[in-house]
Amino acid sequence: MPLNLRVLSATLALCGIITTPLYAATSDANTTGILLSGAQKWMNRDRADLADNLLQKVLLIEPNSPQALLMLGKISLKNGKQDEAQRYLHTLQQTAPGSPQTRELANALHPAGAGMLTSKPATPEPARGEQRVRRAVTPQVVALEETTPQVRPAKHKHKTRRVTEKALTAEKPDEQPVKSDDKASDQATGNAESAALSPDIIARTDALDAIDDGKLEQAETSLRDILTRRPKDPEVLGGLGLIKLKQGKHDEAINWFEQALALAPNQSDIGLSAKWRSLISTAKFWKGLHEADDLLAANRLPEAEQVVRNILVLQPDEPIALALLGNIKSAGGDDTEAERLYRQALAKEGYNVAAISGLLKLLARTGRRDEALALVEQVNRDYADELNKNPVIHAGLLREEADLYLSAQRTSHAIEALEQSIQLDPKNPWARFSLAKLYYSLNLPPLARRVM
Repeated sequence: MPLNLRVLSATLALCGIITTPLYAATSDANTTGILLSGAQKWMNRDRADLADNLLQKVLLIEPNSPQALLMLGKISLKNGKQDEAQRYLHTLQQTAPGSPQTRELANALHPAGAGMLTSKPATPEPARGEQRVRRAVTPQVVALEETTPQVRPAKHKHKTRRVTEKALTAEKPDEQPVKSDDKASDQATGNAESAALSPDIIARTDALDAIDDGKLEQAETSLRDILTRRPKDPEVLGGLGLIKLKQGKHDEAINWFEQALALAPNQSDIGLSAKWRSLISTAKFWKGLHEADDLLAANRLPEAEQVVRNILVLQPDEPIALALLGNIKSAGGDDTEAERLYRQALAKEGYNVAAISGLLKLLARTGRRDEALALVEQVNRDYADELNKNPVIHAGLLREEADLYLSAQRTSHAIEALEQSIQLDPKNPWARFSLAKLYYSLNLPPLARRVM
């Protein structure tokens, strides 16, 4: 059963298996900010393994990123790798001495002697009264951090310290009153924290988390309700755009992202403006691919090819676009060019499922089944982790693998591949039908009825 490129590409991109042009329209600094934000989110969800992957990408762009080095050091400590964490600290001390990130990692590694490792003395242990105040403040600061799209630990620490000082001053009436500008700062901080704890902000955070969890209808209902009270909230508008992007409704997604971008002058963080531009670019990319896919399905090959080539002008060597162009060439009978395009896509991204699927069909059709089976075995061996991230896509490849085994008269291997496909994607009827048909051909009707 051939894989549907529309479902395949959208699923892979939105699950993080393939590379999309999400960051193509951003600078290195903006890309770093987006990656750091994603890493922080995964750390908050206790998924250090996923955070580590994003942080390693940050270091490729900015080798001495203090935030990335700090988070990697924390992950190393959590995993019991003290020496590795110490190496991250050493790099911080060399490249960002005295920074908040260096002090924080030093405190985590050497709580008793952190002052000797940084250019500033360690913070003394707070008094018992101050400990009570800090415990009262902490939930508010956490709420602020959860609604902040970029990683800015120094800024959050400043807020924590300011609120703590305010509370301590209230407990000590005999001390000097704070200056007027400090009062204004405290009031602004209090207002920000109050806003962060408002029901709409909490509901917005829950709705954005629901998008990540795939609960799109629930998230949309919540965000549209919040929008009636916060019509100029870019995160609400952008969240609705993400929902439409995941649903494949690209024009609607672009509209929501553009509304969020229009509010960029009112945002204090210019990185958010870059985020909306990047998402607009991503939505337009997938819109073009799906348009080309529709034209291919209608056998309007020249028009489909032109759309893909326009995409490749903006995104050269993009694997999914190359694979789709390969499908177009294959449909037009140009197997030589199709094979070249599939292999070019795989050279760029070895686990690109669209290219693998297209190449397998081409090899089988041109009588090179042994080569096709060798490709399947290579993919299963070299990219097992990537395939396991999306069971539905893996199941589709297993169905194609079963077809190859059947054509090579390796029935037992075909049965095994189909059984695995059903386990990975139990709702797909094609694997069940194929396996039942195979059981009947082997005079095993009880097994066939059980599968169906």
